[in-house]
Amino acid sequence: MRYRTTIEGMMLRHLLPFLLLLASAPGLSAPPLREALDTPLLFVKRQPYWAGHIYDDYYTWHPGGGIYVLENPADPPEKHRTRAVIDPKTPETLGVGVYREPDLSWDAKRIVFAFRGSSTGGTSLYEIGIDGKGLRRLTEPETVCPVTKCRYAQDFPGHHDIAPCYLPDGRIAFTSTRSRARVPCFNSAVDVLHVLGPAGGKIECLSVNNVNEFDPSVLPDGRILFGRWEYVDKTALYMQSLWTVSPDGSNETAFFANNLAKPTAVLDARAVPGTGLVVASLTPHNGQSAGAIAMIDPALGKNNLQAITNFTPEFRTEMDQGIRRGFCDPWPLSRDLVLAANNTKGEGVIQLLHRDGRRETVIADPAISCYSPIPVKPRARPPVVASTAGSSPAGFFVRDIHRGLPGIEPGTVRWLRVIEETARVSEIPPGGRWWNQAFLVSWQGAYIVKNVLGVVPVEADGSAHFQAPPGKALYFQALDEKGRALQSMRTFVQARPGLTRSCVGCHEPKAGAATNTRLPLAAAKSPSRLQAEPWGSGWLDYPSMVQPVLDRNCVG
Repeated sequence: MRYRTTIEGMMLRHLLPFLLLLASAPGLSAPPLREALDTPLLFVKRQPYWAGHIYDDYYTWHPGGGIYVLENPADPPEKHRTRAVIDPKTPETLGVGVYREPDLSWDAKRIVFAFRGSSTGGTSLYEIGIDGKGLRRLTEPETVCPVTKCRYAQDFPGHHDIAPCYLPDGRIAFTSTRSRARVPCFNSAVDVLHVLGPAGGKIECLSVNNVNEFDPSVLPDGRILFGRWEYVDKTALYMQSLWTVSPDGSNETAFFANNLAKPTAVLDARAVPGTGLVVASLTPHNGQSAGAIAMIDPALGKNNLQAITNFTPEFRTEMDQGIRRGFCDPWPLSRDLVLAANNTKGEGVIQLLHRDGRRETVIADPAISCYSPIPVKPRARPPVVASTAGSSPAGFFVRDIHRGLPGIEPGTVRWLRVIEETARVSEIPPGGRWWNQAFLVSWQGAYIVKNVLGVVPVEADGSAHFQAPPGKALYFQALDEKGRALQSMRTFVQARPGLTRSCVGCHEPKAGAATNTRLPLAAAKSPSRLQAEPWGSGWLDYPSMVQPVLDRNCVG
């Protein structure tokens, strides 16, 4: 039986290309892909952003277009019926501007979107019915730049609220430059995750990130999936990976590619229905937020390139620098079929992409590009994730710091140093170019000022239990008994009141579990408080900390 199965497998492997060729031959072609579109399609008409980076496209000003519904996408193009939900000519309108990034409510009755109405203003969130009625403004951007002496205060006043998505509890997640930080390696504002209360209520910042975050969507279990740029002692270019977070801002967790140098940026991510997969755009860091469309299977490994299936092989999954054209805005219909925008030929069209390589254009307008396709149909509302907010001190628990530290003998690590990765709020030095700000911190060493908050003891069995201040981007260093660094964490985490986060060791696989059944020594003690090191704590300052050592020991 095994021999027969092997023969059949070999025959199928050799016959499959021939069968696919037959399927594409005249008279024998497969049914049109558009027949899978059994509901209307929501989409956007707009100009390409033509931004310099994937994180600053809200600064560009290329107005035109609006939000539309194609009523019958399964029909041939000559029979299509398209209606405007909102554009400059509809009864309820915001006029001419940039309409972008719509999301459809779970019951398919409302649309939330971002809009910028002038070249010198900010970007706000709005909501409107799918029938084009009930337009209302949800957020109001400031009219002045939130950063003192900001280069953009004159050219781009206000802040920008973009990339909205409905949450299961009725709130709206989005990214916003309200964080008041600025990109360390450039001069634009930083937009990070925020949430907006129901009916345009309270706005809350979920993130302590000091660089940009991207494209929130909701996973089937209710967590927020989003793109996160960070470089805690990493390169500035290659670290835009996928993360998850609970809607209350707790338990942020790496989802895919946090320790992969490539793909450079993973954007537009959302869950594929009925699977454990996600679809995403794989793009460069510089240039347009466009590139390859891929499905990712995180079950194959969070840092495994083999988890990526590229639906658009003409674009590599490992791009370095900017491109002007490519695919973006994927919406998965199944594990085999994806809607996506494609502007590789100069005008943006919306296409269906099949895993086997077939493609079909669904929407095209020669006068303007088309983006952000969404099927207009109700979706199952994911469960509401319970909040972990509380009044008890925020803390961390490590079972054995030596796990995941190859080459370091158990018992070597005696302290954990807790460091804050700060945000850049400094003005721009003369010249206005990115390298002019580097000498403010270090010359191409680290872009960010480090704030050493203190150290906590590590028990003889490698365990540690300690409190940490909330509202800060924290990372840890493993120290020996003399305070010498053995390993440094290259990502950040935030502490949340009412929550103690725990890990087995360094670089633990989330699917793993602790093997030691003994109660860790630190678990039997109250959490440690941060204490200063012999040299003190606070900002690292070369003139006052390093130069005296050189003067005392090296000069003379």
